[in-house]
Amino acid sequence: MTYNILEYPNTWEYGDTTYRNPYFRTVISSVNPDIIAAQEIKSAAEADGFLTNVLNSFGETYLMATFVANGSDNNVLYYKQSKFAFISASLVNSSGHPTVEFKIYSEIGRAHV
Repeated sequence: MTYNILEYPNTWEYGDTTYRNPYFRTVISSVNPDIIAAQEIKSAAEADGFLTNVLNSFGETYLMATFVANGSDNNVLYYKQSKFAFISASLVNSSGHPTVEFKIYSEIGRAHV
């Protein structure tokens, strides 16, 4: 699943996370993705907040890959710990556009994703 979470937590526009988090929880619980590539997270602290307050609000299921800042629209990878293991995260500069490359290992079938 890819999910643009609009400058999470974005308290300047939406007030606070107590307003937004229930909506995020509804979407995530309905889709129940194994992997989530999230865009527009302001910092590592906010990425951890999304993990704690949204993804793992019903019990610990997801882990977060190492946070790598790539500008104002940071990307974060979350994955189900029962299905994947984290390998690496690195910044790749392709044609002047910084991109984060995440590598995880699938515990199912032992294949790289």
